[in-house]
Amino acid sequence: MIHNMLKEYMSAINCMEDKEYLFARIAYYIAPTLVDHKPSTIITLNQDGRNCYMLWDLYKEEFKKRYGIECYEMRRKENGITILFYQTQALKDVIYERENMQFLKGFGYEEKMSIEECLGILKGRFESICPHEIGIFLGIPLEDVITFIECPNKECLLCGYWKAYSNIEDCRIKFFSYDRAKKNVIQAVLKGIDLSMFVRQTRVYPNIIQIKVHTGNANLLKGIM
Repeated sequence: MIHNMLKEYMSAINCMEDKEYLFARIAYYIAPTLVDHKPSTIITLNQDGRNCYMLWDLYKEEFKKRYGIECYEMRRKENGITILFYQTQALKDVIYERENMQFLKGFGYEEKMSIEECLGILKGRFESICPHEIGIFLGIPLEDVITFIECPNKECLLCGYWKAYSNIEDCRIKFFSYDRAKKNVIQAVLKGIDLSMFVRQTRVYPNIIQIKVHTGNANLLKGIM
């Protein structure tokens, strides 16, 4: 079902003007960070089709302001740009968590560093490889990051937004929540709801979708779930 919805979504946004197309496309891919609790999401914009690479340079400041999100360019090449979108507090929470930071110290990070300094180190390492520690920035549990590094051929117990080797039920719940965030973005656009307003309301009232529909007070978000 979600594949059919995504196909309909992409068809709908293809009819939009360039800026709104770019915003809707990004919003879908980073929905778990926009409207859920995933600290960051990384995507690559390229020059194919609408040339999102060029559009991003034109409209990135407006996107950040409209959706209340931060971003950091990890890598820029001739045919594509890789960007980490993040919520500042959520990213701080995972980076400076005691055990996570102890792990990150092995790659040159320090507690005294600011978020921007940590991102600068990550970017520097990203130039030549996809650094394993990016998993921490993306909200992947430390145990799963370490297992992937030490035993890359080990069969995972669950595969979704990352390869999960432990705490499977917790990961399953997160995967479902992240998928739901994407589905909600799709349905908001298909129902003609202003996407930036939808994002703001879901942040202020994270349970609004479940609560309002069942209390009969649904307005803006009725029918999203």
